[in-house]
Amino acid sequence: MRSLKVAVLGVAAAALISGAALAADMPMLEDDFVSDPSIWDGLYVGASGGFYLSGYGDVDLVAGFNFTPADMFVLGVEGGVGAYFGPSSGLEAYVSARAGIALTDTALVYGTVGTYIYGGGGTSPFIGAGVEFALDDSMSARIQGITFGGDGIISAGLFWHL
Repeated sequence: MRSLKVAVLGVAAAALISGAALAADMPMLEDDFVSDPSIWDGLYVGASGGFYLSGYGDVDLVAGFNFTPADMFVLGVEGGVGAYFGPSSGLEAYVSARAGIALTDTALVYGTVGTYIYGGGGTSPFIGAGVEFALDDSMSARIQGITFGGDGIISAGLFWHL
């Protein structure tokens, strides 16, 4: 169980480090692809999917709200509903808070904490980290890793910022 948490946290750390390395190597052009750093502010909706380390998969519809209390800092709340599938299947939901640093106008690294709620009424707290990239002025993509209750999820998602 401990090695599973270490593996998930290792993947999350690698995602953060690779995101930081990519951001450090990105040329800063006068007309950068994202012209408005406020992509990290406000309401967003999207979808994500991933794989549990225990062999399950999941798909979620997601909604959240971010705000930037200072130049490069991003705080937010997020919720999702979806389904997990594998040896058994069911409905799931989650609520989370996240805090991050916008390395550039197009790259955000963040940590997240929250609670999963399973179809049978069970809950499990989680912690994780991820990296999110702005694709244009209203769309972003991310990858994140989280760990909870002896398991973990590696997921990716696509989000529209309203």
